[in-house]
Amino acid sequence: MKNILIIPPANQSGSLGDEAMIRVLLDHCLENIKDISIDILLFNKISDWKNIDGINRGIFIDILDNYDVPEKLNNLNQILTQYNVVYWLGADVLDGFYSHLQASHIVQLVNIAAKNKINTAILGFSFNSQAAPEVIEELKKLPETVGLNTRDSTSALNFKDQTGRQPRLVADLAILLKPSCRQDSSRSLIQKLKYIRKYRKSLIIGFNISYPAFRSTFGKIEHILEHSLFLIKKIVNEINATIVLIPHDVRKNIINGEDVSDVNLCNLLKNLLSYHFEDRILLLSPPYKASEIKSVCAHLDFAYSCRMHFSISCLDNSVPVVSVPYQEKFEGLYQLFGIEDLIIDKSIITDKGKLSEFIIEKIQSRSIYRKQIKKRIHQVRLMAESNFDNLEMYYTNWVRLRIKIRIVFMTCYSYLKMKFY
Repeated sequence: MKNILIIPPANQSGSLGDEAMIRVLLDHCLENIKDISIDILLFNKISDWKNIDGINRGIFIDILDNYDVPEKLNNLNQILTQYNVVYWLGADVLDGFYSHLQASHIVQLVNIAAKNKINTAILGFSFNSQAAPEVIEELKKLPETVGLNTRDSTSALNFKDQTGRQPRLVADLAILLKPSCRQDSSRSLIQKLKYIRKYRKSLIIGFNISYPAFRSTFGKIEHILEHSLFLIKKIVNEINATIVLIPHDVRKNIINGEDVSDVNLCNLLKNLLSYHFEDRILLLSPPYKASEIKSVCAHLDFAYSCRMHFSISCLDNSVPVVSVPYQEKFEGLYQLFGIEDLIIDKSIITDKGKLSEFIIEKIQSRSIYRKQIKKRIHQVRLMAESNFDNLEMYYTNWVRLRIKIRIVFMTCYSYLKMKFY
């Protein structure tokens, strides 16, 4: 029996980006490794990550424990030595952007796992140019055996500059997420989009807003809504468009007594817009999975995004998407596809007039960007698959052969696409 422990990026479920990465990792392991059991680390005892299909059980570890205390270290060693593999989905938390204390303690945990000769890796992470010093110090202590997989070239450079370690360049695991359409909400929306495409013949524009993207510029909900309202009115009035509001994080997020969650922002925005464009505004309402958003994105012509993993769902469907870059991870993602000019310049984010002109110009040029994305997508998928390279020792010979055949095919197909498309 092969035992794997997954360390998720966040304490709680609800981020569909985190869910997408975990789902891809689970599916790959379950499909390609025989006699396998997969557990997930719980940061607290009420975490619901353990309820994901394919997870055997949740393992609670107090990651803020002081591992210098012999008793606590012994307890941790007893837990970790049950596993053949420990994988941390580094995502956008490794550099301490959200919590330097939590990130540095998880790096210590990874270090302890590696010292126990466990196959250990940090998968698909971003790394900002000014990472937390405490995290950098712990990263420098990691053994050479720990796999370090950055999901873009910007992060790779930042990581090397600050730690002195050369990471492997991969791509985000969410690129490999398989689309699905199980919930009534997503099935109903897709049917409406098919009808609009066939009979109304309007452009279908996905629109995602989130508080983190505007925290440092607007801060207050009413300002974010006013800004978004202006952009959508401008787009609908100038282009024959239908707007689809798509929350990409279903967690509640209360700040200063206000619910600034994606879901609440989109609901409030829909209520404001329905007065002006009742038949032009659609909303994807929970419950739904990350895989269902990927299915919805296949029916879009263009999108506006404040969440990187919503952008990834669009790009994997060759849908051009402009993004509000509140972290450097956006730049790295767009470099992989050669479409950096779809990142919104920070100087125009708060200028509604210039921003709406920028978005409309990119919508009108969407066929050029779609063609460029199609050229690169197979190469990016191959990069995402390389996150799994150090699992090869657990594959059967038939699985190894099948994966090698697929990689050769995708490599050739990607080369032909880039050369002749």
